Amino acid sequence: MVVSIMRCVLSGTVLAILLTGCSDGPDGATPGRDSENMVIIDVRTRDEYAAGHLPNARLMPYDRIGEMIGDAVADKNAEIVLYCRSGKRAEAAGAVLSALSYGNVRNLGGVQAAAETLGLPVVE
Repeated sequence: MVVSIMRCVLSGTVLAILLTGCSDGPDGATPGRDSENMVIIDVRTRDEYAAGHLPNARLMPYDRIGEMIGDAVADKNAEIVLYCRSGKRAEAAGAVLSALSYGNVRNLGGVQAAAETLGLPVVE
């Protein structure tokens, strides 16, 4: 199982996850899992969000997430996943959340990578 998981992590592709039977995808997410139990946050701009986002994703631009997160997610142990266009803004937002003591935050990279990892469509 460990070898199988390592193969998935090293390959970084959903196809490899499906072929090897791994349960975990990139960044510890499980493809196709029930995303209702996690908080999905899009840290891009309003225009980028309008062009396509994940279902139920909350828009919190990375440069405002520190002031918005407290009202949206009171539980600092909640599972939070972040995405943007390439992962850089999500990384910056994750650092802010970490500084605010949110302990279960993952960067899923860009919107397409996040959609693949979570097994969700991109919607407008």
